[in-house]
Amino acid sequence: GDDIAFIPTAGAALSLLLNGIAWRAGEQIVTLTNEFPNNLYGPALLEERGVRFAEVPWESFWETAGRKETRLVAISAVSYSTGFRPPVEEISRFCRERGILLYVDGTQSVGALQMNVSEFQPAMMAVDAYKWMLTPNGAGFVYVPEETREWLKPANIGWRSHWDWRSVDNLH
Repeated sequence: GDDIAFIPTAGAALSLLLNGIAWRAGEQIVTLTNEFPNNLYGPALLEERGVRFAEVPWESFWETAGRKETRLVAISAVSYSTGFRPPVEEISRFCRERGILLYVDGTQSVGALQMNVSEFQPAMMAVDAYKWMLTPNGAGFVYVPEETREWLKPANIGWRSHWDWRSVDNLH
């Protein structure tokens, strides 16, 4: 449906999200220690724009994520380095109750574990399908619900960016 799109990598999806948020200085992104580098490098780049980045152990997650300045939680459904599986459904409820966006990287889990994105409804979930879905590199997909698409700014602009791009006689 409209909520799923192809994307070359989970990093491309996270970049779309990070660059599509109208950040305000002082806001915070929270992730867990031992996260995949995408969830570390992208958020760290936003520090120059005044966005704080908190990489915390699981034991500190709830306290840190619950701070009023938290705008985004970026986690993997399964840690690539430890196998830790955070309770995504519980984290999602926690985030929704506080107006915090949730990004989930499902690369390490989708195809191996049952996941129903409609049960936890993140702001975005990306899957680089080369793992358990056995695709070649560059074949991934991203879930972006309508409520996120309403405010998400495009990362790339082209002539097909306009809603009526097929009306080639009226492109201007």
